[in-house]
Amino acid sequence: GHASHVTAAIEVAERDEAPVALHPADRLHWRATHPDDAADIEMADGGRFEVADVALEVMHTAGHSPGSVSLYCADLGTVFTGDALLATGPAAHEGEYPDFPGQLTAIGERLLGLPPQTRVLPGHGEETTISAAAKRFDGWVTAGPAVGLS
Repeated sequence: GHASHVTAAIEVAERDEAPVALHPADRLHWRATHPDDAADIEMADGGRFEVADVALEVMHTAGHSPGSVSLYCADLGTVFTGDALLATGPAAHEGEYPDFPGQLTAIGERLLGLPPQTRVLPGHGEETTISAAAKRFDGWVTAGPAVGLS
């Protein structure tokens, strides 16, 4: 729901004749950018999308924002994590972690439960794997909210 991710959502959706999907917990963030427009689809944990003949499962991975979601595609062995998880760890928003414990919980309980070879394609930076993230997870917990900040 952060402006850095949704500012062009309506324009891109119209251009590509696609719906806009949003988790309801990010509705306040969305309205700050798009006060007169609503998302077309309300995302929910466990929901599924069919895109280009593959299924994407919605995983609510709150922490970076209340409505952060990751999209897991078992057929491709890939998870799209947005800002929930980068190769360097949990992503900050504007230099701060809105809910660092929540973000670590989402990573540890939701994402690290995926098969180890799963490719992680984040919203920013290099890709990684669930296996690589699992090896670094305890370090992120120990480092606290300074992890990943430059």
